[in-house]
Amino acid sequence: MFINKQLIFLSKGGRKLLLLSSVLNFLLLSSKVLITLCTALMVQLIFGKEKILCFTSLNQIFICLGILAVFSIILQRTTSLKGQECSIKIKDILREKVFKKLFALGPAYTINRRSGELASMVFAKTEWLSPYFYQYLPFVSGTILLDIVLISILFYLDYVVGIICLLGAAGMLGFPMFFFKIMQERGKEEHAAHSKYYSDCLDALQGLTSLKALNADEYQKEKLKKQGEILRVTIMNHLKVTMIDSGVLQLCAAIGGTLSAAVAALRAYLYSSPDNLIYILFLTAACFSPMYILINIWHLGYRGVTASYEIYNFLKTPVKLSLSANLLNVSKKDNLKEGSELKSKQATDNFTGDISFTNVNFAYEETDVIKDISFTIPNGTSTALVGSSGSGKSTIAHLLAGFYPIKNGTIRVGEKILSEKTVDEIQNLISAVWQDSHIFFGTACQNILIGKPDATKEEVIEAAKKARIHDFISSLPDGYNTVLGERGTKFSGGERQRIAIARAFLRNSPILIFDEATSSLDRQSEMEIQKSFSELCKGKTVLIIAHRLATIQKAEQICIIDNGKIEDTGTHEDLSSKSESYRKLMGEQILKQKNKKEAL
Repeated sequence: MFINKQLIFLSKGGRKLLLLSSVLNFLLLSSKVLITLCTALMVQLIFGKEKILCFTSLNQIFICLGILAVFSIILQRTTSLKGQECSIKIKDILREKVFKKLFALGPAYTINRRSGELASMVFAKTEWLSPYFYQYLPFVSGTILLDIVLISILFYLDYVVGIICLLGAAGMLGFPMFFFKIMQERGKEEHAAHSKYYSDCLDALQGLTSLKALNADEYQKEKLKKQGEILRVTIMNHLKVTMIDSGVLQLCAAIGGTLSAAVAALRAYLYSSPDNLIYILFLTAACFSPMYILINIWHLGYRGVTASYEIYNFLKTPVKLSLSANLLNVSKKDNLKEGSELKSKQATDNFTGDISFTNVNFAYEETDVIKDISFTIPNGTSTALVGSSGSGKSTIAHLLAGFYPIKNGTIRVGEKILSEKTVDEIQNLISAVWQDSHIFFGTACQNILIGKPDATKEEVIEAAKKARIHDFISSLPDGYNTVLGERGTKFSGGERQRIAIARAFLRNSPILIFDEATSSLDRQSEMEIQKSFSELCKGKTVLIIAHRLATIQKAEQICIIDNGKIEDTGTHEDLSSKSESYRKLMGEQILKQKNKKEAL
């Protein structure tokens, strides 16, 4: 039997069902042992015994066999159903925990990991736990309880046979421990190869358009073929160890079952005491019959054992600053039920504080990308960040959103310093539209509702109107019930961005982050969004990142970011006259604006 602290931890939420499944397995195995004993009693009666226990005829035993057979069938079905129920419940709870943890860890955790690797852990490796909790653990628990009883009886009937059976059973339960270290290492290799292959397949699906456009199908197929071969080799290497393990277990079973029967027969012959021989033969068979089944079940369950380490370590990963998990913020006592409503956390309308960065440093790995940044966004004003690509503008916005833990310094929002304890509360004050906002598979209405899950249809429509997307959605055959497809592929880039902007309108938070929010819009669409944007910003604290002059020139403060530092700060008019860097960044746009004014 193998169980560790990781599996005990992962079984939380389904332990009562696990206990029930173990008891049911014990009863099921016991009923089969009773059938075996009834067979032994029949043999005794056939050989001339007039009365055994309360039985005096074969008919009485046949009746008992019939009752036990029906009882076994009912137990078999009940045990299977309860085992499946237990497995499903544990997997559901576990997947919910994994998703909540992913949301809690946020981009700081996922940025260096492939989506296929995470998806493999959430689905495939969680699924590998199913045979362990559904079959192995309940069956081995029931087998151990049964064998304790049977070996005790065998010790009473013949202590030598009892010792042999005990050694065989102990070997079958103990030898997997000796092989487990090797199996664990091979299991890790198989898991890594599986994750890599899964990730490469997912990459191929997500990049299908680019592969077709570049006629690179063969290149990707060859890559998948090589990784598939690596996965095959690791699986076969793992299988070699399991085959050796199976051989040892079968040897133990042979020692316990066959040798004990032979010794029992020999001792009966030598000592002329065959009275108990029939019972010993049948009991040893009953003792080791489940053991042979256990060999196959163990090799179904060990993958779950090896996967448990990775899932456990992930769930124990310390959470630093993170993306809020509001949509999965389920109480420990309450699970999401079908038909239940998700309630959004309402933004704090009376927020009146400033936002300040003080001596903030940040590094994705070792080299600082934000270097001693200090600036303040007064309440109700807008601050724009400008700079060349890679200067650190978006990183500053991500830090304010609580995506990553800063190296040192402080970020203060109102009276609260951004930290692990305050991140969720601060994120509740923020709406953000990123340069590449994700569109989820679902309808247009469902995608806008992400901004405020309990909003009414009227509120969704109003937000869409402000984002200048209502007319387009209404023109579709299914209107707001139109399915946007994977990553919103049925909508253009500008339309997808306006869906994201509609979310921000619907959320209506006191702090706004716009990171290149209009970068994918044409000039006409941008002008329309600018009108709505100006309305949305009234009375709110806004951080804007943009390259277009029209988006930033009305900001009360513009910060020039260069190589992770603030080079200069001022209004558009101030920087246009005093900053060479600003004129270089906005040169053509400033010149066009100047020529337009002169023409007027």
